[in-house]
Amino acid sequence: MMNLNELEIAVLEMMLVGDHPLLNEMRRQLAVCHVGGRDYTGHGFFTSLQVDTNTVTFPQLRRLVLGDIMVDAEGLEDSGGFALFIKDGLISTLEGFSFADIWPDQITTFRLWYFWSNTQNYNNGERNWQALYDELDQTLKSIQD
Repeated sequence: MMNLNELEIAVLEMMLVGDHPLLNEMRRQLAVCHVGGRDYTGHGFFTSLQVDTNTVTFPQLRRLVLGDIMVDAEGLEDSGGFALFIKDGLISTLEGFSFADIWPDQITTFRLWYFWSNTQNYNNGERNWQALYDELDQTLKSIQD
């Protein structure tokens, strides 16, 4: 059975930081998930995450994507980013991607940071907690209605 690598662990832990019921549930799932497979695309990867479907707390959550983590890494000329896909209430896939380069076979030295932007603001470093919590609250409300 494959395990999460150092980069994947760091990204997922950073992505799921925060005090919100959905983030709390995703962290609980992360603690018991295992890797179902890892596919390299040349410009990134998709890591399939498997969690016991009997433990899902929010099965009515059809789809959610978290994606505010960026990376500088040895072997990447330009930055890269990540997206975590949640499907049917379960963490399902972590995608890593390069903006311009071939994704290195192995990344051991890296720096992660939060990224967000909208039409009026751009930030490269701190997490936009308000935007994250607004999105999660709206998602939670939609599945509870």
